[in-house]
Amino acid sequence: MENVLTLKIHQRLNAQHQQFHEWLIGFTEGDGCFSLNKQKTSWTIGFAIAASKSNIKTLIFIKKNLRCGSINWANKEQTMVQFRIRNLKHLFDFVFPIFDAYPMVTNKGQDYSIIRKAAELLYKNSKEKEEKIQKLAFELKKIRQTRQTLANSLEIRVKSRNPQIYCEELGISIDWIQQRYILDDFMAKGLEGFQELSYKVSKDLSLYWSMGFFQADGSFYVVVKDQSKKRFCCGFGISQKNSFHFRSFKKKMAYSIESQRTYTKKKSKNLLSTR
Repeated sequence: MENVLTLKIHQRLNAQHQQFHEWLIGFTEGDGCFSLNKQKTSWTIGFAIAASKSNIKTLIFIKKNLRCGSINWANKEQTMVQFRIRNLKHLFDFVFPIFDAYPMVTNKGQDYSIIRKAAELLYKNSKEKEEKIQKLAFELKKIRQTRQTLANSLEIRVKSRNPQIYCEELGISIDWIQQRYILDDFMAKGLEGFQELSYKVSKDLSLYWSMGFFQADGSFYVVVKDQSKKRFCCGFGISQKNSFHFRSFKKKMAYSIESQRTYTKKKSKNLLSTR
């Protein structure tokens, strides 16, 4: 990411900023969200990313590249910080173009789609605007409440034959999936189809998206195995409730490691053959 230090976004995105855009999408999928709220008589739309105060440099990096927004404390204890944009014009100029060009992978993409429609309505002065936004707000609230009550086993989740429900149950974006695959081919196979789909997704996930997602939900750590012998174990882990994201990310890392091993072996052979 060091070579992407400046960012100027217009409705037509510049290809040289693709790495930052994909990284931002991944980081948002882990620690960010879009919101739609009503304050007194007016609706507000926001984009926010929260992080521990030790990671404030990441939020400063995002703010510097987007060239808008603010960074404030996210809680009274001042242990969390938050990057936030609530200016609708800034959202249309600097944020929406990125998320329109690079659809979200998780079911947060469905939230974005609803809030994006509400943002469009806020520019209109028709009498139906209020009613339509209220319907969208109710739909968003219902979806988020449903996610909190999901407790079914994976075997039950993959039995749905409704694409919308199937994707929501697995926590993936139906728009992102349907742009790339024929979903019915996987839904008909149950758990086997789930495994096939997670494998295909793992190969299609952008490396920069994966970096952003891991930076939000993952960590490197050290575990003491034997204090007396001073034995330690280094680890690389990610905390994710959604089994689909976890398995796809796991397969992505395994695929990348295997590709690197293959590349290293080929390079070693080439070096030996030139001697």
